[in-house]
Amino acid sequence: MAEFILTLADDENGIGEYVRAYIAADDPPAAVEELKTEIALINAGEREYDYRHHRGNLVVQRVAHVLDAIEIVILPASTRAAFDLLVEVIESDEQIVNQSGDADLQPTFERVCDMLLAAARSLDPTEVNSILNRLASADNYGYRQRLRRV
Repeated sequence: MAEFILTLADDENGIGEYVRAYIAADDPPAAVEELKTEIALINAGEREYDYRHHRGNLVVQRVAHVLDAIEIVILPASTRAAFDLLVEVIESDEQIVNQSGDADLQPTFERVCDMLLAAARSLDPTEVNSILNRLASADNYGYRQRLRRV
């Protein structure tokens, strides 16, 4: 649980300040400063241009959170379920690109591919190889290159 809570501390959607204030509960002046920082950010607002570009980064962060949850929660319990979810993430590359404006997605998809290949090693090759080949051949954005090496 602590690991999960710490993953929220760096989020930029306000939850990070909330988590840091909660962590600082035994130090009220530090908690007050965390919340003052958040109030100042709210008051300053964000220009439309900055918001549009920031939104792409938030999409990438959401994908990263999904990957974290798959890695921490699903993979230890069910390799097959993790594999299926990772396939779904890879197949969502078009939607992710459209929503993020291609905001530094290469490392994210490299992570997805690495996780997928790791999960595939624990499954029946006759079943997963056809899926990996299908995903690699449908690489319209160049993010599935790691899958071609299989």
